[in-house]
Amino acid sequence: MAHGAGECGICGVFHNNVKQSGLRYFGNLCVIILRGVVMQKKDKIERVVDGFIRRCHWVMAAGFIIWTADIWLDLNVGALGFTAIWLGACGGACQEWRRERGIWMLSGFFLAITAVIGAGLGYFAVRDMSGHRPGILAAAGFGMAGVLLLMQMLFLTGITYLNFRRRRSMD
Repeated sequence: MAHGAGECGICGVFHNNVKQSGLRYFGNLCVIILRGVVMQKKDKIERVVDGFIRRCHWVMAAGFIIWTADIWLDLNVGALGFTAIWLGACGGACQEWRRERGIWMLSGFFLAITAVIGAGLGYFAVRDMSGHRPGILAAAGFGMAGVLLLMQMLFLTGITYLNFRRRRSMD
């Protein structure tokens, strides 16, 4: 048995290395949510959503630190800080998704806002980078912000799906 082998706390599957970096962890969460919604595996999506909601305050705190560093040091990573703050705020607002029957409407609204933010981010990334060669930090910031928005869209899709199904089963 490999060092760090065990049952994954995210999906309950036995992996060789349970310890994961933060970005890989959230990437795995998104894959599980997408597979769960497509294949209608409700229990896996619930574990992933709960796991993310437990960690959303750390994402938001990291976003504030990145955004503040961008303002003070002019690092051109403000989009990354903003999307991390938005991701943490959406996760915090949906904490009561199991008990509150109407959270699917809030998460659907957040999903629509996130799609608009993603379109704006894509537009501004192309506009800012087409006229001149951007710094590697700015390009990495835009890329990571896009990844965070994709993760957020999958997370909000999972919340909307689960809470809507829960609401229908309660009626």
